[in-house]
Order: sequence, then C-alpha cells, then structure tokens
Amino acid sequence: IFDLGKLYEKGQGIKKNIAKAANLFKKAAHKNYPRAMYQMGLLHEEGVMFERSLEAAAEWHLQAAKRHYASAQVRIGNMYLDGRGVRQNFQEAYRWFIMASEQGHSHADYALGLIYEQGLGVDADLNKARYYYSRAGAKSKLPD
Repeated sequence: IFDLGKLYEKGQGIKKNIAKAANLFKKAAHKNYPRAMYQMGLLHEEGVMFERSLEAAAEWHLQAAKRHYASAQVRIGNMYLDGRGVRQNFQEAYRWFIMASEQGHSHADYALGLIYEQGLGVDADLNKARYYYSRAGAKSKLPD
C-alpha cells in the first residue's frame, strides 16, 4: 500500500495524484506501518492534502518514532527542540535523538552535538559535542 502511494506521490509509472497517495499512506499508517506514519506527519507539516497542522504532524511522527523509525525520531526530536507542534522540551528532544543516533542516523548525531555544545537540557560538554559532530561527519564549530 505504502509503495503504491509513493508511486502516486512521485508520478512514477502512473499519473501523479497526491490525493490517492495520501489516502494510501493513511491506510498503511492505520496498519501500523511506521514509514507511512512518518509520511502522514510530513503531509500535515507541509499542508499537503490536509490543513497544515504541526500538532497532527507531531502526533504522526511520534507514532512512527515509537516504532523505532529513526527519521521520525529525528523529526520529533527537532519538534521538541524547537517547540513546533509540541511544547518545547529539551530532555524529550535529547531522548529521541539518542534513539536515532543508536540506529546510526547522522542528523541525530549532529543534533546531539548541538545540544551538548549549547547545553540544551544537559550540561554543556564540548568533548561530547565534538564526539557527536564527528560522528555526524559535520565540521565542528568548536575550537580545537
């Protein structure tokens, strides 16, 4: 179901139809498919096919994140970090970034570097910041 939705979304091999794609994503999400839940979150975030709702986006991302979908863990982590669609909570952001980092997601590592550099909900620790920035493959802004 989800893969067919992606074909409709991109117009690959069939005529592009976002409405059909969204319907298929929703069906797959209701069958507990995390990638579809994540996609539903993106559609709500971007206001595609649904009224733009950061709260609905956060709920979909959270559902996917709880099912260990690393991209959703990063997305909900960023939402907690910025207070978009959810109440700002640095500890929750940190928790989701750690989970995604453990799965090898480089964006989570970068976010953890930022959290440790700026002391967002944790004690600032430039060594840990360097470590996570290095894992992310990002150039650290920290002095040597």
